Order: sequence, then structure tokens, then C-alpha cells
Amino acid sequence: MNRTTLPPVLLSLAFSFASGPIAAQILEEVVVTATKRATGLMDTPLAVSAYDSSALDNFGIDNGQDLASRTPSLSITGTPSKISLRGVGRPNNALGSDPGVAIYTDGVYNTEAALMEYNNLFDLERVEVLRGPQGTLYGRNAVGGAIKLVTMGPSPTWRSKVIAELGNYDYQVLQGVMSGPITDQLSMVVSGSTITRDGYQEEVTRGEEFDDRDTQTLRASFKFHWTHNWYSQIQATKVKLDRTPSIGYRPLDFSTDYVQPVTDIDTGAVLNLPGTFPGQNFVNPHQDYPQPNAAVRDESKTQADVTPSEATDTQGAWLLNEVAFGDYRVKYLAAYSEYEYDRYVDNDAINGDLSNFNWDNLFLFGLPVSALTGISQTSPRMTDTIAQQADFTSHDLQLYSELPGNLNFVAGLYYYRSDENQYFAVEEENDDIMAVYQFLGDLVGRNTSDENWLYEGQSQLITTSKAAYGQADWDFTDALSLTAGLRYSQDDKRGGDTTFVQWVGDGYISRDVEDDWDSVDWRLGLNWRPLTGQLFYSTLATGYRSGGFNLMKPTASTDVDEVAPEDLLSFEVGYKGALLDGQLRLSGAAYYYDYQDLQVIRQDVVNGVGVRTFENAEEATAWGLELEAASQLSELISVGGNWSYNRTRYGDFYSKDANACALGPLAQGNSQNPLCTDEQNLEGNTFPLTPEHKLNLYALLNWTWNDIDMQYMLNYMYVGEQYMSPFNLDEYDLVDAWDRWDTQLGLSWDTWTITAWVRNLRDERNWVFRERPGTVSRNLGVSSELTPPRTYGLRLEYQL
Repeated sequence: MNRTTLPPVLLSLAFSFASGPIAAQILEEVVVTATKRATGLMDTPLAVSAYDSSALDNFGIDNGQDLASRTPSLSITGTPSKISLRGVGRPNNALGSDPGVAIYTDGVYNTEAALMEYNNLFDLERVEVLRGPQGTLYGRNAVGGAIKLVTMGPSPTWRSKVIAELGNYDYQVLQGVMSGPITDQLSMVVSGSTITRDGYQEEVTRGEEFDDRDTQTLRASFKFHWTHNWYSQIQATKVKLDRTPSIGYRPLDFSTDYVQPVTDIDTGAVLNLPGTFPGQNFVNPHQDYPQPNAAVRDESKTQADVTPSEATDTQGAWLLNEVAFGDYRVKYLAAYSEYEYDRYVDNDAINGDLSNFNWDNLFLFGLPVSALTGISQTSPRMTDTIAQQADFTSHDLQLYSELPGNLNFVAGLYYYRSDENQYFAVEEENDDIMAVYQFLGDLVGRNTSDENWLYEGQSQLITTSKAAYGQADWDFTDALSLTAGLRYSQDDKRGGDTTFVQWVGDGYISRDVEDDWDSVDWRLGLNWRPLTGQLFYSTLATGYRSGGFNLMKPTASTDVDEVAPEDLLSFEVGYKGALLDGQLRLSGAAYYYDYQDLQVIRQDVVNGVGVRTFENAEEATAWGLELEAASQLSELISVGGNWSYNRTRYGDFYSKDANACALGPLAQGNSQNPLCTDEQNLEGNTFPLTPEHKLNLYALLNWTWNDIDMQYMLNYMYVGEQYMSPFNLDEYDLVDAWDRWDTQLGLSWDTWTITAWVRNLRDERNWVFRERPGTVSRNLGVSSELTPPRTYGLRLEYQL
């Protein structure tokens, strides 16, 4: 996890061969539907990266992180499920916030980034990543962009594919998809997948493995042609995940000293009760722990006293009707899905059976606490429980024109509703510690749970979104065309929460909140095609994200913090073209974003509980460059890659870093430090999850040997340093730059393909997401995430 610098030779290559993969035959163009019409990737006036099924296989793109590593300006983390595109992302996973990047599967909007982790993307026909506001063509107003997942649909002839994989960490995959006609009018496709893997994280005291994988997916789709001009398609999916997750990668030394009461050097006030850091409501469980943190020497090691569990159960169905009449088509897509999630993990990263935590060594009024309570040695056993249930319904009605003239349009009406419930609790499972908490709480007149809750919160939210949108293209000369789009959005959110936090208020606090927002947004584009295969485009567009709420804050207040809507003005210019007699395909884009009330996530400390909240930065800007290219150097060798540069900066933005205050000056007994009392000026700080530089380079070698088609791939990825918080503190927030090499060798004959692959050749694990140290224990949190270790395996595919 050392800081990596960008090799100058690779940076220069980025300008020569900089692009996302196109396909196995490198210059065969992917057909995309980014503009709601089938167009060639190089003829689409948008900044879009596309990966067909061949590219997904050839470059080993199995999940969201693989996709992000190979896509300009895209960042995806797994554990907190965050997506950022050109610095625009989801500010908060708690209910009340909306994603900034929309995910569409077969045209159906979804908020869960985890759906890219379930089945290695094996049954996808195509992935498209659209950068920039997309509100005038898509139902949910995607202020930052959209990721489109297009699954393999029913085919007119019978096709089938079976995949088996074996790898280290006992990696096992069995997948299959079959598609074809049942009758002249009815066709179908069915796919299934099961994936298992041992864990990447080892619990050293009991020998258990965490961070494993166990998922099953099933999808079935049927398409019926009523007439030549009318068809209906219905699809159902089910996903089941049941695994032992990581408890977070937390390689910081334990703070093992006993925490005695501290007196404020300015006011003389006593800042904390015995065993707790100042400003905290729970004891530091690491006090007098006899073993060092195993993750300090090896980040893949950890300690725990409970076996974590994680389960996801999701199912859904959609119905599509499409009718053509004359020069028009009407599409109606209705969808419904259910989502259930449960997670139970160790909070303190120790094995309580080894704990030496003893109240004999903590003092109050000059006496050991044990002398006042009769309780001496205890074993902390803090755990986290997270649960979420949600129902999603959407309706999308679209009208397409296919007029013979120079003017055509797409228009739509959209309705979306989500009913969500979320639960989060921190529990101390040792009754003796809870008895001491009860004594200390009674002493200062504060409440303590009689059910072992340190924090418990549950929230519910109903989101209703309606929109009318449309976009028209006018070819007013053979070379020039104009694009104009308009959108009206209306969002309504109704919800509330109930929270309890130890030693705060009089018990459970219930709150209700409701608000609505609307916006008119637009898009103007000018496209110039001076020669065949050459496209210059420019776009001026606005984007919008609805306001929201900070639910489940551990506060005694009955008011809910509200966050204002986010508005974006985007300007973009780009080029796409074939050069060197078609041997090189190059595309590039430059953009500038001007934000008003950008929604920003930060880690807060409220009444001793660390929580993620979000707020508005009044002004912010971003600009960047993106280059993509692919070149056929010879009959045998193809090269390509991509490079992106993103410069993001806050303008008028003030915020208080309560988390760093609790970790630093306040813990030293100086609550009057400006870090604790004053808002900081964050002007000039960069956005979280937005590395300035990203680079992906690859080389493909194709040849034939004894009637066997051979392919060798070498892929290099580089991700520059980035911050995880708007405060940009190197000590807590900086994630160093990292790079990775992948390679694979494939052999194909007749209907068989066998592929040997190695990912992360150097076996270096690097930070993908680094959570602030917890204020209770001073160690990293359960959401801290590393890239996988070196993995290798064999893949056997049979395809007809």
C-alpha cells in the first residue's frame, strides 16, 4: 500500500493509445443505445465508454471495481456501495439521499451498485457508461451520468453458453445461459449462476475466514410477437447472497491505555466518564488488550469474537410493450422489485475472550470503578447490525419518431416510487459492561438501555418521482445537426426515524419529515461531421438532484436536517474519429461543471456516535479531460487504453470536522480548539472519491496455432491518490495512488474456449475506501476496503 507515481512513459502512451476496450477484434465498433437509438459508439455525440460481452471476457471485467479501473473518471467502492463519475456520486447510503449516477438494467432504474457484484456480468450483452447529465433521455434525473447494463435477450435462433471456473481461494463458478425460439412468435432466454470463494481476511484467534463469496442468480425472459409491429417481453430475476463478510480492514495500532477522566484545560470541566474518550458514550474496548492488532503487520488479518454474516435477497420483474405504427414507436416499461439486506459484524475487532479490560484500573472520585459497582474484569463484545427492506416501482412511457426527414425526437413520461425501511444498531453483548454503563448513567442522570443497545435507529422513507422529458435531433445540413432536450422533474419524500443513543436525551426520539422539490432542466448540443468517420460535438446542459434528509442521526432534537437540491451546469466538447486509414480510433472529451449546492458527504460525530451525514457546498466546480483510443498495429497486435484527468474544487463551503476533533484536540482535553468550535473554510479542497489521474493501458496479441485461435492480454491500471472526505486531511482521508497488472491467455477451437488468468500480478493490496478512525476505539471503521490479493484460475467455456 505504498504511494505509486505515474510512470512518465505510460503517461505519454496514454495520449497515443488511450481508450477503453472496444472488442476482441479491436476495431469492430460497438453499437450502443445511449441516446435511446441504436448508434455506433464512434457516431454517438456523448462521452460514453462501451464494453460488449467479448470485451468483458477479454479484459476480465467481473464486477464494479473492474469496470471502474478501466473506465475514465469512474470510481466504485464495494462495501459502502458508492459510485462517483467525474466527482459526482452518492453522498450517503442512509435513507434520504439519492445517487448522482443512475444505474439502469434493461432500462429499469436501480439504486443499488451491488447488482454489479452478483454474477461476474456473464450474461450481459453490453455495458455502457455515460458521463455527464442525462436527464432529457432517462427517467430518473442522472445528474452525474448513467451506467447501463444490457442483458442478453431472447434470440431468433437457439444459442447457449456454459462456463466453469476454478481458481485459488477455492474459487468456483458454474454458469449457463440458453436462448432461442419456442414457437414462431415466442422466444425465451434463461440464465443461472453460482459463485463461491474462500475469504480474503483471516481471523487469527479462531482461524475463521472472512470476506468470502457465495451468490446465486437466476433470470428468465420471454418475448412474444403479437403482430409484426407489436411485441411484449416479460423478465423475472432473483438474487440470493449469503456470505461471511469482512469486518473492515483496520491496520492501526490499538489504543490500549486505560482512559481516565480528563479535565478541560480551559474550563476545568470533566470531559469524560471512566473508560470512554472525551465526547464518547461507549468504552474503548481495546484497553489493556494483550495482543497487538494483527492487521498492523498483515492487513489481511483481523481479530473478532463473533462470526459476521451478510445476506441479500432481491427479486424483481418487468414488463415491456413496444408497438410501431407508421413513423412512430411507443414503448411502455413497468417494473417492480423487492430488496432485503441483513448484515451482522464485529464492531471492535478484538476477541473478547482474550480481553484484560478491568474496571479495577479505571477510577472515579479517586476510587476504582469496580469498588463502586462490584464488577471487575469484563470482555467487550460490541457488534453492528444493519438491515434494509425496500420495494421499488417504476413506469416509463416513451414515444419515438422515425420520420423520413431531418427531424426526429424521443419523449417520455416517468413515474417512480420507493418504499424503504432501514435499521442500524450497535449492541454491547456483555451484560456486565451494560451494568457498569447503567451505574455511570444513573450517576450523571442519563439513560441506559435495558436491552444492551448503545445505539439503535430505524427509519422509513417513501420517495415519489415524476418526470416529463424529451429530446429532438435536427440535421439542418449534411454535416451539422442540433440536439435540444427539456425535462421537468418533481420529487416528493415522506419519512421519519426513531433513534436511541446511550446517555442522550430521555430515551427514544421519533421524528417525521416531508418535503418536495421540482426542477426544469435542458440540454443543447451542436454536432459537426466534416468527413465520414469524423465527429466533433459540443453540449451545454443542466442537471438536478432532489433535496433530502439526514435520517437516523443520534440526536435528542426532534428536527431533521434537510439538504437542498443540487444543481449543475455542464459544458462539454468532444471528438470521435478514425485516423491512419482506420487503424486508430480516437475519442476525447473536455468538460467543465459549475455546481450550486453540491451535496457532500462527511463523517460527523453526534452525541458520541460517528455517522455519515451530508450537507450542501454552496459553490463548487470541476473540469477534466478524457481520452480513449484503440489501434490495430498489425494483424497480430492491438493496443489501447484510456486516461482521464479530473480537477475538482470546492468554492464557497464551510463545515466543521467533528470527527477529527474527537480524534485529536478534544481527546487531549482542549475542547476550545478552533477545530472543535469553528467551521473550516474548505475552498480549494478536492471532492472525495475523485482521483485526478486514472490510466488504463492494454495490449492484445492474436494468432493461430494448429487451428487453435490464441489470444494473450496484458493490462495495466493506475489510479491516482484521492481523498475520502471533503476535509482532505492526509492523516485520516488520503488514499495513496496505486497500480495493478493483469494478464490472461485464451485458446479457442470449435465451440470451446479455455482461458488462464492472473489478476494483481504483484499481489499488492491497496485502499479502495478508507473510513475515518472510529472515535470510540481510534481504529479504522468496518467499511474500510482493500483491493483483492493476487488471484488466478482457469475458465472453460462451451458456446453454441
